[in-house]
Amino acid sequence: MTPSSDVLETYFDTLQEIDDKLGKVGKAEVTDPGLIQELAELSKSWLRLSESLRSAEFIDGAGIDTVNGTMQDVLASTNKRSRANTYRRKLAPVIEGFLDQFVVPLIRFEGSPSQVAGRQLVSTFESLLDPDEAKYVDEAARCLATKCYRASIILLWAAAIARMHSAIEIMGYKAYNSALDITLAKKGNPFNRVSKSGHITSLPELQRARDFDLIAVGMELWSYDLQTFEELERLLGIRNSAAHPGMSTPATLDVQHFASKVSTCVFSRIKPTP
Repeated sequence: MTPSSDVLETYFDTLQEIDDKLGKVGKAEVTDPGLIQELAELSKSWLRLSESLRSAEFIDGAGIDTVNGTMQDVLASTNKRSRANTYRRKLAPVIEGFLDQFVVPLIRFEGSPSQVAGRQLVSTFESLLDPDEAKYVDEAARCLATKCYRASIILLWAAAIARMHSAIEIMGYKAYNSALDITLAKKGNPFNRVSKSGHITSLPELQRARDFDLIAVGMELWSYDLQTFEELERLLGIRNSAAHPGMSTPATLDVQHFASKVSTCVFSRIKPTP
């Protein structure tokens, strides 16, 4: 994932601070273990950041390669006797061009409508997700930012099903099966469309359960009403349209609306607690 402009600005601030410390040493050899460690960490941090930056088409790859070479040289210098002014000569071109080469293009990219939409999607689920669910939503946001709208919808629904699965695992399969029996005993639509052989005893069986069955049984498990079920069924239909060939052409607003409904109907109602 491309690092944010805030991350790069923080790195640039650290780069300048270390350069200031080297300036105070002058032309003498750098012997302070703390400063040597800071230089090593500065180099390693950049080499990690550079790999993430390579995925960004708006960042010049040649510029990344140049800074990589400098930082590898600085890292090697920390393992031998080196003067402060030698380090400063190596770092000077990096400091001079860092903002124009990396920070400014990233700020412009983050200000694009597609990137703003991606961040807004993530904010829809703020404080509602566990780490595994957040991976789906983060990936959905990246898909939205690159205008892969169908993929974004599929990933958002996957996050919703992940929440249902984790909640069922915590409640226990016995609780799910009991709720299924109560659902099957009811008459009419949508209860007569639930699989009669849907009892589960293991995670693999849960993972094979139909999404429709989960949201129907969910009325018993999580006490939401028929209107919420109908909303979830509509969302499932949108997800299925996105996942199969056809003329469906969702856009940014469609994905954002889908995300809002998933957040309200699933993550705000279904809590992964006993």
